[in-house]
Amino acid sequence: MSSHAPVPADQAIDSQALADRIARIASDRKAVDIRVIDLRGIVGYTDFFVVCSGNSERQTKAISDAVHRELK
Repeated sequence: MSSHAPVPADQAIDSQALADRIARIASDRKAVDIRVIDLRGIVGYTDFFVVCSGNSERQTKAISDAVHRELK
């Protein structure tokens, strides 16, 4: 099990804003069927789940890479 240091309050991002940002990044890469699923009050390990599709394996990887790069 890994331990993560808490994120300082001035660097924390609202979970709704983060989910929306991820959806925008995916949209910018032409993702399709983008869904932001609100899991608050349903599970304790996350607030939102962002799901999308790409039209090819290459596009799907580009979407994933863009999200990872933008949030780094």
